[in-house]
Amino acid sequence: MNLTQKAKEILADFLKGIESPASIDATCGNGFDTLFLAQNSGKAGKVFAFDIQKAAVENTRELLQENSLLDRVEIFNAPHEFLKEKIPQEYFGKINAAMFNLGWLPKSDKKIITKPESTIAAIKAVEEIANKRKNLISVLAYPAHGGGRREFEAVKEYLLKFSPKIFADESNAASPALFIFEIR
Repeated sequence: MNLTQKAKEILADFLKGIESPASIDATCGNGFDTLFLAQNSGKAGKVFAFDIQKAAVENTRELLQENSLLDRVEIFNAPHEFLKEKIPQEYFGKINAAMFNLGWLPKSDKKIITKPESTIAAIKAVEEIANKRKNLISVLAYPAHGGGRREFEAVKEYLLKFSPKIFADESNAASPALFIFEIR
């Protein structure tokens, strides 16, 4: 099962019912999740994308330009735990969706990875600014890379309070897991 595709299917269905949603891509990487959110935001929706790597920001910007969707997205070359400081306050209480695809930027330095402390801080920030009546969050975590198991376990433990739906290959301890949940 392709968990990235599963997250997109679930979020696309959810976002259909919202006029002009506001969304966050907490780890924009090469821009594919940001593009997906922009495509599902409607003309008046807004997407906020974050990444600590300049290459990720540039890749995302280029992909959005190629698809004529850059005007729907604000991209920050900043750690995701600072999303509350970067997103304009007018969007507080209006965030409908957030995507976290943890790990590292594909085809780049695998030493630069997301970490449990910053990821949990970012999830807490989303908790504070989410639309409490209508939101859906996806977190895709990978335990099999260096540092991944520690982040995976910490994030999983933190997310249990939301009673998330979890998609994973239960027979494989190294399998990534997708957590889908609402913040109330």
